[in-house]
Amino acid sequence: MYKDLFEYGLKNIRHKRLRSWLTVLGIVIGVAAIVLLIGIAQGLGDSVQDSFKVLGTNYAFIIPGNVGTSAGFGGSAPALAGQVTQRDLDAINRVQGVDFASGILFGNSMEVQYKKEKATLSVSGVQPNYGKSITTGYDSGGFFGSSDKSSAVIGYNIANEFFDDKIKVGNTISINGHDFKVVGITSKVGEGGFGRDDDIVINIDALREITGAGRNEYSGILAISQETVSPEIVGDRIKRELRNTHRVKEGEEDFTVFTAALVEEQFGQILGLLTTFVGGVAIISLIVGGIGVANSMFTSVLERTREIGILKAIGANNDTILKMFLIESALIGLVGGLIGVVFSVLILLLLKLVGVPAKISLELITTGLLFALIIGTISGAVPARNASRLPAIQALRYE
Repeated sequence: MYKDLFEYGLKNIRHKRLRSWLTVLGIVIGVAAIVLLIGIAQGLGDSVQDSFKVLGTNYAFIIPGNVGTSAGFGGSAPALAGQVTQRDLDAINRVQGVDFASGILFGNSMEVQYKKEKATLSVSGVQPNYGKSITTGYDSGGFFGSSDKSSAVIGYNIANEFFDDKIKVGNTISINGHDFKVVGITSKVGEGGFGRDDDIVINIDALREITGAGRNEYSGILAISQETVSPEIVGDRIKRELRNTHRVKEGEEDFTVFTAALVEEQFGQILGLLTTFVGGVAIISLIVGGIGVANSMFTSVLERTREIGILKAIGANNDTILKMFLIESALIGLVGGLIGVVFSVLILLLLKLVGVPAKISLELITTGLLFALIIGTISGAVPARNASRLPAIQALRYE
C-alpha cells in the first residue's frame, strides 16, 4: 500500500509542477541555510581546535595595552596605553614554571623582494630562542643562530606558493633593501596554524636596524611554560609579576596576557553565539518553507475534493486518505531537502577550495534531510487531517 501511496504522491507532485517546485524552493532555501551556515560555524570551530593541536597549549603571549579580554575580543573594556620592554622580558623569565620567554617585534608593510618580484608583507623579528617554539618542524633547513643577523626563516606558503619561483634554502630575499639568506622553511601547517605558513622571521636586532625601533621595546613577548606546570597557573603568575613590575593594581593593567585557555574560551563563546544565531536564522527559513508547504497542501486538498470523494466511494478509508496527503507533503520536504543539501555541500566545497574553514559531515547532511522531512510532514498534517475527514457524499457533490 505504501508503495502505491508513494507513487501516487509523486504523480500529483509532477502534475502541479510549477506549484510543487515553488513550494520545494522554500524547503531548499531553509535546508541550504542550515547546512551551509552550520557547516561554516563548525569549520571555524574545528580550525581553532586544530590550531591548538598544532601550536600546543603551553604558551602565553603578552602584548602592550589592556584589550579588555573580559569583554571578549574587541570588547568594550577601556584600552590603556602601555608597552612591553626588556624589563618585562626579564621579569617573565624569572616566573616559576616559565621554560623560556622570547621578545618579538612586528614589522608591518615591509617590502619583500625575491628575484624580480616584490610584495608588501609582514615580517617578525625574534630572538634566537624563539626557534624552540617551532614544534611543527621544518620542510628544509632550520633556525638561525644567536649571532646570525642576515638569515631568515620563512613559512611554507611564502616559499612555495607566494612567488612565481619557489624559494629554497640558500636563496636570498630582500627586506626593505636588506638581503637575508633563507636558512629554514617551516613545514606546512595548514589553515589551523594561525598564519604560520605565511611567516617571515628574522633576527630581532636586524629588524630594529631596518625599522629604527628602540632596543628595549617589543611588540609582544612569547612565554612557553614547562610541561610539568599548568599553563593557566603560569599565566596567572606572569600577570602578578608584571603587575608588580608595572606597579599597577588588578584591573588597571597596561598589558594583556593571552593564554591558550583564554583564547580557546573566547573563540568558544564567539562560535557558540554564531552557531546559535545562524542556526536560529536557518530554522526560521525552514519554518517559512514549511508554511509554504502547508499552503500548497491546503490548496491541493481543496482542488482534489471530488477526487477524495471518489477514492472514499471505492473503498479508501480516512486513514488511507490521511497517509496519502502526509506522504505527498513529506515527499515535497524530502525533495527540497535533497536539493538543498546538494546545493549547500557544493558551496561548502567551493569555500574549502578558497581557504575558508568549512565542515561537511554525514551528521550535518542527515540533520538537514531530517529537518526537511519533519517540516514537510508536520506542514501537511492539518491539510491531510481535513482531507481524511471529508464526508464522501459531500466531497462527491463538490464543484
